[in-house]
Amino acid sequence: MKTLGTLIKLASAQVDEKRLVLRAEQEREDAIKAALDELEDSLAAERQAAGGLGEAAFAYAAFGAAALRRRESLQGDLLRAGAAVETARDELSANFERQKRYEITDAGRRRRDAAETRRRETIDADERALQRHGRRRRG
Repeated sequence: MKTLGTLIKLASAQVDEKRLVLRAEQEREDAIKAALDELEDSLAAERQAAGGLGEAAFAYAAFGAAALRRRESLQGDLLRAGAAVETARDELSANFERQKRYEITDAGRRRRDAAETRRRETIDADERALQRHGRRRRG
């Protein structure tokens, strides 16, 4: 059935689109994780550099406060990115299931159509054999 073939193609395109969305969300999540790691490294390096020096310690305090605000912001971004990844996974899964349902339905229809064709061919062959047999008996 043409309609089912069209649905399968559409579902396949939607699955591909959802895969791209998932990949983009995962990349965004990875970028946020990398930014957090970089911030932690920077914070540790500044803490080391400030050591016990008076003026550097004063500058570190301002840097540390800004870094902590940035960390909180990145952690919030990471939570939102994680939620977006999960949503994208769920949508991909739902679209993949839909595509598989269409494909299974199509395969079932094809099997039924093939079985019906074989049945009709068998009936036609049996009918021709009966006609031949009847002609032989009569003639």
